[in-house]
Amino acid sequence: MAETATTKEIVFSSDKTLQITIFFTSFIAITYGFGIYLFSVIVSDMIADIGFDYMAVGMMTGSAQIAFMIAALLSGIISPRFGAGRVILGSVIICGLCLSALGFARNIGAIAVLLSILGGCAASVWVPMVEVVGRFIPFKHRSKVLGLMSSGTSYGVFINGLIVPYFISHHHWSNIWMAVGSGTIMMTILAVLTLARSGVFSASRFSSTASTAQGGIISSMNKDNISLTKVIIWGILFLNGLSCIPFQTYLAPYMREELMFPVDIAGRIWSIIGFVGMGSGLAIGALSDKTGIRFALTLTYSLIGLAAVMVCLHSGYHQLVFAGIAFGMAFYAIYGLVPAYIAKTTTPAQSTVVFGIGNVAQGLGSMLGNFIGGWSKTVFGTFIWIYVSIALIAMFTIAMSWILPNEKTVHPIAEP
Repeated sequence: MAETATTKEIVFSSDKTLQITIFFTSFIAITYGFGIYLFSVIVSDMIADIGFDYMAVGMMTGSAQIAFMIAALLSGIISPRFGAGRVILGSVIICGLCLSALGFARNIGAIAVLLSILGGCAASVWVPMVEVVGRFIPFKHRSKVLGLMSSGTSYGVFINGLIVPYFISHHHWSNIWMAVGSGTIMMTILAVLTLARSGVFSASRFSSTASTAQGGIISSMNKDNISLTKVIIWGILFLNGLSCIPFQTYLAPYMREELMFPVDIAGRIWSIIGFVGMGSGLAIGALSDKTGIRFALTLTYSLIGLAAVMVCLHSGYHQLVFAGIAFGMAFYAIYGLVPAYIAKTTTPAQSTVVFGIGNVAQGLGSMLGNFIGGWSKTVFGTFIWIYVSIALIAMFTIAMSWILPNEKTVHPIAEP
């Protein structure tokens, strides 16, 4: 196989592995922690200042998921042509500019456009990372590395929980956007200076696979080329979006507006989620290397269901803390386990296509979940039904996880 030979030509380096892991984890922290989840933490303050309702919130976050889906699909086409590393780098730069611009946005249309671009940047950063990991990270470390990268969101969420109460109390919500935007640009410059000679940002080395990958999306959607395993993967990612994204989108508004907790308590819960998630992706990723990804998925979805139940009970602050811990342990690990499964069962070129389509499915779930969540709050006047639904979806996803074949029996490339 040409793909196998190309992959084996790469000399794996521990220094390169560490550098890629650190910077790519930071990129996920930025594009997801700030680009997607910061809005949900300060949306109550933006509503009070600008004036819109939760139906508009559902529509704005839904539009961001549409952009996420489009970018996820396009990533499978443009990454092989321009280089996965270059697509990641360009997306982070655009993300930094849009974060800064949100500090000046004062109408729903501008906010919706900027959130949509940020949603697209999140997908075009994450999807190509699976290919980079497949090419530059040894097979035995891929679950751990992707687990840590996926938990990068937790670092952004943790920072959100720390800075939001301060800025809201002493400054203005707009200053938060400008601060994280400036930080993003500086991080991108540092990454370029550090990784410039690593080959990660090279477009020419693997450009011969571009035409194969461009046709890959079409061929993957051919009925003769859609396996049960692919359908299950895409179904799991759809349910991830349907349940996990609304969990975070409406958690802070639920605590502040329905449960009447002050902003510092809401920020504390977010910090707990982020703090726990900092290690959960790496820990559960390492666990999956030993026990198999199916067992790890069962553990994480059980924790998601438990967290949703605790939010539904909401009998006190401590129940919300427990929910935050359970959600933080599970959420960031989930988004590393599925791409790790893909990276272990497909070639690098195939992984971009399969994961790109999977992210479209995830975006559909997220868009639907956020829209239904906003509609539910507007119609029923409560957030509670969102979390009841999430608990039920988590149980269904556990059953789907066990239909997946063991990844150790289907890996197509034998590497040391």
